[in-house]
Amino acid sequence: MVKKGLLRFVSFPGDVIGYFALFFIWLFLGEMSKLKLDFWVCLKPETWFVRTLYKKYRGTAFCHGGILFVSKEQEALVVKHESVHVEQFEVIQLFCFFGFLVSLGVSVFSHSHYPWIFSLAFWSLSWLLVNLSSAIVALLRDENPYRGSSLEEAAYAIVDEYTRKKEGNVSRGIK
Repeated sequence: MVKKGLLRFVSFPGDVIGYFALFFIWLFLGEMSKLKLDFWVCLKPETWFVRTLYKKYRGTAFCHGGILFVSKEQEALVVKHESVHVEQFEVIQLFCFFGFLVSLGVSVFSHSHYPWIFSLAFWSLSWLLVNLSSAIVALLRDENPYRGSSLEEAAYAIVDEYTRKKEGNVSRGIK
């Protein structure tokens, strides 16, 4: 429980932004998920957002929550996939938290108040910047910005492994 609390603490700035966005998505486009997860919103199929912009997607993670648009059969796989993104979010937030601490130390010793403010902004928006950077790198490699993103490649690889194990086709992996 202490470890989970620590991850929540270092993820706080990103969670604030993500939960703020999820609140409005829930308010106008969806309903609370029946899953025993943090703050996940199930999108209503009749909304314009699902019919137009989101029709190709099944889930999106925002901080420790996200949005889902899946059938019951797909739910386990999509939640597994999006859970990988939640873990990636926690790693990004922890890394930026350390950067914030260093910046705060520099601010204290240099008697300047500006470095920690910029660092706090970077800490808060880091998960967006990493996702954008990953998409740009995929484009530079002439790959699809979504499926070529290293974050998505990792999530799909884990889901593929999960599916193989579930079907009894256990892979040996790399040794």
